[in-house]
Amino acid sequence: MSFWDHNPSLAKHLAAVDEKLQSAANCKEKLIQEAVTELINAPGKRIRSAVTLLSASFGTFDESTISVAAAIELLHMATLVHDDIIDEVKLRRGVPTTQSRFGKDCAVYTGDWLFVKSFQLLCEAKATEHLEPLARAMQRICEGEVNQYSNRYIPRPSVLAYLRRIRGKTAILFALAAAVGAKQAQCQEKEVRLLARYGLYLGMAFQIQDDILDLVSTEEKMGKPVGNDIKEGVYTLPIIYTLMNSQYSEKLKDLLAQETTQETLEGITDLVIKAKGIEQARKLLQKYLTKAMDMLQQLPPNSNRETLQLLLEVPFQSTDPLQAWQKSPKKRRFSTRTA
Repeated sequence: MSFWDHNPSLAKHLAAVDEKLQSAANCKEKLIQEAVTELINAPGKRIRSAVTLLSASFGTFDESTISVAAAIELLHMATLVHDDIIDEVKLRRGVPTTQSRFGKDCAVYTGDWLFVKSFQLLCEAKATEHLEPLARAMQRICEGEVNQYSNRYIPRPSVLAYLRRIRGKTAILFALAAAVGAKQAQCQEKEVRLLARYGLYLGMAFQIQDDILDLVSTEEKMGKPVGNDIKEGVYTLPIIYTLMNSQYSEKLKDLLAQETTQETLEGITDLVIKAKGIEQARKLLQKYLTKAMDMLQQLPPNSNRETLQLLLEVPFQSTDPLQAWQKSPKKRRFSTRTA
């Protein structure tokens, strides 16, 4: 939890969330308990549950918010488990995924169990008013994932379609995390709306950042295979911007149609950089961060608002990925091995 050391109160509450998660992992089926415990103990900053706790600070905070934040974290874990099954990912955050460790069947059951446990925690905390928005969010996430699956390997350049997709598959959970925290603390409706919009814009920026890094980062830094989106036929914002550039679109389509090898992945990324696809994506990312900041400025000032502001800065201040890409040795950027 060193990421949150600047805010001792939040760090204390996140430690309580971890205790709640460990308790929630108890299951008479030892295989599920082992899989869930590994997920809980995996490296991570608990950003979504932190957003829930920070949002609750604008109202009347009580211990039930700990359970609500834990429920949000379990929901997030469930989506990751299912994503990794679909994408056949072996590593996440530098450790083996559930499907890699225990097999796909067990991973499916683990993801389902986490979904149910998330709802159960809300019921135990007598926070059942959040069940409906939680269910709606899950519906949006599923629809976003299916939309992505249905449009694989289709080089159709539509920024709007991409934004709708990541809003459903990623950003909606950030918005939910903020909204349920604020509602649990009985914040005013205006504050709930502002925090929900903050979460949405933060989530959009996070996904765009992740999509950029999938092209220009390394497996060591990401803690998971890079270039995976291209291998799965998922064309993200930098690719879309390049497809919209008449000077580079046909060459990129030719590369995308080829077998996914180290050479083609290198060629695609170099082409996207030349077409300024990364640069354009980063500009849009910054617009979402600015919109999120605008929401914060309308909230009452306190130390937790400052932490929410730091979430718009620190995770996005890493070394310029383009410089890292240009300096990294060839043949080590991507992993083309199959899962």
